[in-house]
Amino acid sequence: MNDRLKDRIAIVTGSDSGIGQAIAEAFAAEGADVVVTYLDDRQGADETRGRIETAGRRAEVIRVDQREPLEVDRLFRETRNTLGIPYILVNNAAVGGVGGQWSTRRRKTGTGF
Repeated sequence: MNDRLKDRIAIVTGSDSGIGQAIAEAFAAEGADVVVTYLDDRQGADETRGRIETAGRRAEVIRVDQREPLEVDRLFRETRNTLGIPYILVNNAAVGGVGGQWSTRRRKTGTGF
């Protein structure tokens, strides 16, 4: 294990499989604690958690639909409450679908670190 990210906290969205899973594992190998997020694949998220913990790091699994601003707020709140203030954010989760138009909504949350 390397210590370049020792005691840093990373959130990797969509880390239940594929590239996100590989990124989460690489961060753990560098010393980071990692929040694993998923939308539907809890089993994959738990597998990622197991790999992170095998690397000797802490991991939390949080289900989040990042299309929903309140769920994103909850993700950061839960991260702060369980592991601490995140230092790294990787937005890897795919968001999209057929038809319709995706729009962003802005709102004041009054939250922050």
